[in-house]
Amino acid sequence: MIRSTFTTEQVRQLRQIEHAHVKTRGRGLHAEIQDLVIRASQQSRIVEGHFDSWGHYVQTVDYNRIRVSQALDLWHEGWGRELGFGTFDEYLQTIPEVPAELLGEGGRYAYLTLVDARLSLSKACGLLHVVLDKCDDDSFVPFDPSVSSGAAAYWIRAYAPRCGDTRSVQERRASFEADETGLSVHEGLALVSGLGWGRFREYGMYLLGSVLRAARAVTPYLLCFNTQAICWNQPTNGWVPDYGFASRQK
Repeated sequence: MIRSTFTTEQVRQLRQIEHAHVKTRGRGLHAEIQDLVIRASQQSRIVEGHFDSWGHYVQTVDYNRIRVSQALDLWHEGWGRELGFGTFDEYLQTIPEVPAELLGEGGRYAYLTLVDARLSLSKACGLLHVVLDKCDDDSFVPFDPSVSSGAAAYWIRAYAPRCGDTRSVQERRASFEADETGLSVHEGLALVSGLGWGRFREYGMYLLGSVLRAARAVTPYLLCFNTQAICWNQPTNGWVPDYGFASRQK
């Protein structure tokens, strides 16, 4: 059985690593360890519960803990430092609260996701080790500018893609509900990196909220194979086999 609790040997190793850091970098590991403590304490209490007067167990979600936890994930990826913040607390102050309209279970939009689009696409991809294939920061524009949040930090409720959807990009957009829109390139990165690349292994995801600036008929897609990449091509029939279509609540 794999040991799930940390050991005194690991603590000893951390002390050795810290001593080396002090000698070579002039500082210890206090900030990194404190981040780990915050992450563990926040994630362990995101969902709590109580018994109501009828004896039914009622779960409650602490959305501020979700806010802190997801912001901390981005901080560890390097978002805050790239934006010029010296500490996690400074970065967290710029992360908005979860909007009231996104509270609750969310129905089919099950995935509450923090998107920080203040970094350029190339910098975001660099931090997440995602390849930009034949594209750059200026390659994509919103399909529908009226639902674009621009270069900001914001929350979305997303619907995870399903592979094997053989409808064309145009058919999928036309099938959207009134409250539904496609994910942009930044939103797709946030959803997949937040849920874990392994969840989407062996297929890709169309980013229907973005189009190629030079040819609006072309939609980018995110490859989730061993090499993650944002790509685009001119599909012969409007779709690529086994690629999913992700969307979010407007």
